[in-house]
Amino acid sequence: MSATSAPYGFVPVRHPLGNDNPTPYPIAAAYATQINKGMPVILNTNGTITAGTTAADLLGIFMGVEYTDSTGRRVVSNFWPTGGVSGATNIVAWVSDTPGTVYSVMASGPVALTAVGDQSDVINPTNQVAGFSTCGLNATLAGATVQGQFRIVDLDRSVDNDWGDAFTKVLVTLARHQFIANKVAI
Repeated sequence: MSATSAPYGFVPVRHPLGNDNPTPYPIAAAYATQINKGMPVILNTNGTITAGTTAADLLGIFMGVEYTDSTGRRVVSNFWPTGGVSGATNIVAWVSDTPGTVYSVMASGPVALTAVGDQSDVINPTNQVAGFSTCGLNATLAGATVQGQFRIVDLDRSVDNDWGDAFTKVLVTLARHQFIANKVAI
């Protein structure tokens, strides 16, 4: 039973085509907001990625970053640091952005079987522990004909997890993807 709230961000678990290699995107060296592995991100109008926010169309899920620091050392990290990285070059953020990718995520409360096909938004999108996201899925669902950021497609079949548990782990796909048309909850 998922009785303890311990959100772990969005973790890709499968893709209908069998492979979801992350896509490289730039981050502005001066971008000052921390982005953590498992956190939703947005493609900015300047072509760089930024941290995702509640109720926004999303590009995908941040999987890590690599860059060359001002000393010439190549850095590989699970997170982009608060304050940016002065003098960083060759910045590559890895984003799971393929539409249809299925992610495991913990809800902020109980989710019932009747939620399959319904949608919800990310909750606490900027929470983190040691470079890993601790955001989750809002257990308050959008409801029929309303648009949310993520569509619930199934239960995460991990041990001690079931529909209606105090903090249900569910499988979701992006419902508000920046690259495809949105479709409301059923």
